[in-house]
Amino acid sequence: MFAGHYGASLALKKIEKDAPLGQLFLAAQFIDVLWGGFVLAGVERVEVAPQLPSSPLIMSFIPFTHSLPGALFWSGLVWLIVRFLPVPLLRAAKESKTRNRVALALSAGVFSHWLLDLLVHRPDLGLIGNEAKVGLSLYDYPFLAFSLEALVLVAGMGWYLRSTKGSGLLGKYGMVFFGGFLLLVNALTYWGPVPPQPWMIAIFNEVFYFSMALIAGWLGKKRVANDEALTKFKATSSPFESNLAS
Repeated sequence: MFAGHYGASLALKKIEKDAPLGQLFLAAQFIDVLWGGFVLAGVERVEVAPQLPSSPLIMSFIPFTHSLPGALFWSGLVWLIVRFLPVPLLRAAKESKTRNRVALALSAGVFSHWLLDLLVHRPDLGLIGNEAKVGLSLYDYPFLAFSLEALVLVAGMGWYLRSTKGSGLLGKYGMVFFGGFLLLVNALTYWGPVPPQPWMIAIFNEVFYFSMALIAGWLGKKRVANDEALTKFKATSSPFESNLAS
């Protein structure tokens, strides 16, 4: 799964408004970010099979990133880092309760990757290391798999947009066009040209994931939660206008 993972990020942003959207985007792809690094380092192995539908990858050895214990480990590690370590880039609030909520949201974003991959991957997700592999193989049915990804992304996007308010053209429509771009890229991963070497796919993924997180974070700053927008309106309006707004 590719763009569908971002649907989980957008839904989690609606649930936890203090979690930065860019970091939620990166959390949802964190397992694949690690996978790309491990493939380039030779720690995990993958082969390219252009004849396969949807995803041309044979994930022969991916226990450190895509096994169930691996996914649980990385999501737990993200929770520990956000919850307890002073990481300024996370911009989590100093209040313990808020920081804990943000940590839980980012951790859930990491683990959501494994759950969504379970739906589309062929049996290559190990329940115990590289053993007892599972996967519902929706990749064998490209239109069905792509439709599922689109549904997850559009549902998350719709939930996020209904819970936030933007100002200006970018604030109002930027995220919608961004979602369309993600679906276009997703379609190319299903039906576009296949890179001949795994390292090419790994490098592309690394660049793409970090770029999308940066764009999402930038666009997310141009929208605020509906309750924040109402509070700001009341603070800047006259008493008469505030009464009308309430």
